[in-house]
Amino acid sequence: VGMLFERTGVVVIVIDAQEEKEPYNDAILYAKRLIEVAYKANPKISFDILIHKVDGDRFFDENQKTDIQGLMHGKLMEELQERVDVPIQFHCTSIYDHTIFEAISKVVQKLLPQLPDLEQCLDALITNSRMDKAYLFDLLSKLYIASDPQPVDLQSYELCADMIDVVIDVSCIYSVNEDGVASSFSSEGKASCVIHLKNGTLLYLREVDR
Repeated sequence: VGMLFERTGVVVIVIDAQEEKEPYNDAILYAKRLIEVAYKANPKISFDILIHKVDGDRFFDENQKTDIQGLMHGKLMEELQERVDVPIQFHCTSIYDHTIFEAISKVVQKLLPQLPDLEQCLDALITNSRMDKAYLFDLLSKLYIASDPQPVDLQSYELCADMIDVVIDVSCIYSVNEDGVASSFSSEGKASCVIHLKNGTLLYLREVDR
């Protein structure tokens, strides 16, 4: 099994937050065993734990999400007992908002050696254009490959993700490729869109292919 992890950069572990067998002992034990095996095979590996399905009546406010994340972190660290010196990130996620996309975005960014260069380019963009925030998205998955070094605001990310949905929906209706088939974006990578919100916020999308 260890051979699977020799060339792996990140391991993602998903724990069901709605699991009835609290306090999640089975899930924590499984995570502990997997982390130990993977770390033994590859000490450079990193781990992301998705505490998934933090929605519904059980997690209707942020305090409950913070509590379960603290509980999971404490129990896992207690099980590992500092035997594994590797970064472990925890994310509370749900399919009913954009938290799952944000968490996977951060996982993908760990695998990009060009990330510092992309962040530097986006930082230069917002500095010279007086923008509040800039993201580099993969349009089809709505994962952001990079953003400027400023802290990510979930609300701004959600606005940009929703804008992508709108642009894709409209493009599928009105864009036609050379074969006369509906296409979501221009094959030349020149699609763009500007949306003005009532609160004065301006959203700008520009498609790039290189």
